[in-house]
Amino acid sequence: MDCAKDLGLLQYFKQSTKEEHLEMISKNRQEWQEQIESEEWKRNKECTSAMLAKREHAKNRKQEQWERNKQGEISKGIRSPGGTKRKVQNLSKQP
Repeated sequence: MDCAKDLGLLQYFKQSTKEEHLEMISKNRQEWQEQIESEEWKRNKECTSAMLAKREHAKNRKQEQWERNKQGEISKGIRSPGGTKRKVQNLSKQP
């Protein structure tokens, strides 16, 4: 008779009371909710890292643009070779 128990479905499952069943369901629901929150957190982290990478790329692009403008101003004489702005003198009609 003991061999029959070991060969049936009861070797994988056990008979439980209603309270045990409800407790198991609530535990599984909590684990499922934690998994969903974890996946959302990962997805938000990926979005945040993508936003930071995009921001960093834009920052580098603007720095390069600023440097090109600065070099252009140096070549036009608006800035000194050191990069500081020169004072502009108005050479129009002076009394």
